[in-house]
Amino acid sequence: MAQEKLPSELEEEILFRVPPLPLTRLRTVCKRWNTLFNEKRFIRNHLARAHRQFILASKSKFCSVSVSLDDDPKIEVRELNLDIPCLESQRPKNIHHHDGLLLCSWEDNRVYVWNPLLRESRWIEPDSKQSMGIEGIAYDNTGVEYTSFKIFESQFIPKFKWSFCNFVSNNAWKDYDHRFMGIIHIFSASVFLNGTLYWVVYSSEYLDKVFIISLDCSTERSRVFCCLPCKRTSSTKAPILAVFRGDRFSLLEECNETKKIEIWVTKDKINNGDAENVDWIIFMTVSISNFPDLVGIRSYSTPSYFLEYKTLVMCSCDENGQAWIYVVRGNKLSKSRIEVGPWPLRITYIPSLVPVPQGQREEVGLQV
Repeated sequence: MAQEKLPSELEEEILFRVPPLPLTRLRTVCKRWNTLFNEKRFIRNHLARAHRQFILASKSKFCSVSVSLDDDPKIEVRELNLDIPCLESQRPKNIHHHDGLLLCSWEDNRVYVWNPLLRESRWIEPDSKQSMGIEGIAYDNTGVEYTSFKIFESQFIPKFKWSFCNFVSNNAWKDYDHRFMGIIHIFSASVFLNGTLYWVVYSSEYLDKVFIISLDCSTERSRVFCCLPCKRTSSTKAPILAVFRGDRFSLLEECNETKKIEIWVTKDKINNGDAENVDWIIFMTVSISNFPDLVGIRSYSTPSYFLEYKTLVMCSCDENGQAWIYVVRGNKLSKSRIEVGPWPLRITYIPSLVPVPQGQREEVGLQV
């Protein structure tokens, strides 16, 4: 009697729910599964269901931090072995995450593109003409396969300037200049959503307002995306932008005096069209008397966070540079100390099957 097979739709639905690390081990089950796991459609659907983590990077180590949101939250820390000769004791200059790919830059301005889950990585040489800050990595959001990967650098003063490199077709850098309203000051790391990069900024022409600017990665065009519902109150503090539920934005703001936190979310999904009518609504308010001060005293100390249901999960540093994980439900706060070295870089991370193009597979013995 022939063995009955599950319908392909049901089979894929089951595989969508498998955690990322076990999923990578299923590639050898059959050729069909291996092909499926490389399809962009499957990667995007699996990514939408993956649980978020934090990546922390210091001079001494890289580690991933998972948070189990049970009645009693549990923290799991796993060290990642970034096996790069001569850089074992150097702290990265900055680190970004976009859909499973990590982008690490170092003092010599070289860029390391890395997928810890797949153990794939690649070096990208910097722009030889100038040294600017690496701001993000993105890829073509159309078609089945990932064929166009780009790295973006930026310079905001005296004018807004991009350099970008397509590191699939070639490694040549090219420039693009654009002048926004007055001098732009960028507050925090880029946020990637649906093929577009976003930043929270303010302008010298509108000192009391805070904006989001965007860079469409397919057209390489930038613009003012929308004005935020809150006002600028400090030159060192701004609301923190994040992706919410895979297709919206969230915005976290803390009051200087009361430490009260308000979290806004966009009412509708974010797309790449005209954004003049973006509506923001209050999603969550946190009022805890002993809540830590989230105002970073260093430029790289901006907290990272994500939302799960009505739970706020955040990674931040105290005044001594010690990293902590905070979990907030209602008015209940739990916190855990993370030993990773002083003032680590911190990002929210989602393990993914997105490949590093033309990357070399590195057996570095890590788990995420």
